[in-house]
Amino acid sequence: MEREPSFEKTKKGEKLQGEATWPAGELRHYLRALAYNTPEKNFCLEKDKFPQQIVLSHAWHEIFNRMRAATAEDAHERWAMIGVNTDRDRLYVSRDFVRAQKPRSDIDAESMLNKVVAAFNRQIPHLVGDIHSHPQFGFRLLEKWLGQDCFSLRDFYSFLYPSEYAPSFGAMFLVGPNENRVVFRSRETELLPSAFDEQLFESIWQNRDLFTIRPNIAIARRYRLVLYGGKPGQTLMRLFP
Repeated sequence: MEREPSFEKTKKGEKLQGEATWPAGELRHYLRALAYNTPEKNFCLEKDKFPQQIVLSHAWHEIFNRMRAATAEDAHERWAMIGVNTDRDRLYVSRDFVRAQKPRSDIDAESMLNKVVAAFNRQIPHLVGDIHSHPQFGFRLLEKWLGQDCFSLRDFYSFLYPSEYAPSFGAMFLVGPNENRVVFRSRETELLPSAFDEQLFESIWQNRDLFTIRPNIAIARRYRLVLYGGKPGQTLMRLFP
């Protein structure tokens, strides 16, 4: 019988739940465990049991910095998938990033799907998260207003929309020009109804202090998400709750 994950203890025998800090390596452990999620079983942590801060390993910083540098060079958004293998004992992050076709535009869904299908064919069937970048806008005042280091409404919609093809999905990383961010689904997260389209979602949230981090916090509160942020090369600090 296949063994289900336990978040009570890590490989070192330390508690993972509710700790003030996840040391380097615990993030990988948690993402692997998300591969056990199914539409019937939810193995995400409860939102109050996430740590206050997450120490990132050198490997995570290297991926974020490389994606940030590539995006800064040509203003094309990048995307990478985070997957887990069939045995659920290895975490994979795609090193060859998917690149948006136009500067300062979203990456098309077909290109991302092709990457996911290719991973599935390599025995990496569990999509547990992804990483994407935001380019600089080029105007300091506009950058301050638009919150280029914050998740967009489209980001949140894609994160909250239920997918039968990715029931394990539970983490979305953002590489901004000046900060790294990550949002996690929690045990209490309420996903959007399948009939809830993107236009409706954006119409609800677009007038709520759109150009600051406040809508990120408001959406995280409404859907019971857990939000972190930190400067490049530094520890991720919990922003909400």
